[in-house]
Amino acid sequence: MSFHQKLNIHRLSIASINNARSHRENGAVHWCIAELS
Repeated sequence: MSFHQKLNIHRLSIASINNARSHRENGAVHWCIAELS
């Protein structure tokens, strides 16, 4: 595997981790709104 391919995979994994984190935070916000309403 080339260095460039490894870099792309690393970048993708960071993006997916950030994505999962933001989804979880959004879920918590939606849950709070549902509890309040």
